[in-house]
Amino acid sequence: MGSTLHRRISDNVTSIVSLLILGAGFIALFAGFNYFFLIWIIGYVVLLPIISILAGEADTDNSDWNGSDAQDETEHERPATDQQSSTTTTDALSTLRERYARGDLTDEQFERKLDRLLETETPETAAEWRKRTTRDIEDKTETETETEFE
Repeated sequence: MGSTLHRRISDNVTSIVSLLILGAGFIALFAGFNYFFLIWIIGYVVLLPIISILAGEADTDNSDWNGSDAQDETEHERPATDQQSSTTTTDALSTLRERYARGDLTDEQFERKLDRLLETETPETAAEWRKRTTRDIEDKTETETETEFE
């Protein structure tokens, strides 16, 4: 039991220190210490980063502010295999069907989204579709601008 407790403490040392800093700051606040905020500043700006570095946790955290892992970002950059592509398409298709069944989408919206989904099965076709729609929007804007000046 002692080794598991020691392991849990060492795995969560920054969380524990963070809570201790927060608690010490509140105790100082309620005790009437005029400069209670210095406990939080020194604790979070100086002490917690040092503890994190000493515990070796600074190098193991690969997540960004949004909570997604850096590994996930590199997976998006890789070209999708046929299996990944079909799984993603199947998931999106089932979600689309569920929304249609719940009545969130009209017949026209469902058909339009289904066509778009089938056109963009792979990242390559999605990029082509995006270029095509951007070009169509630009052409439409130019046509509207020309008719306004005539």
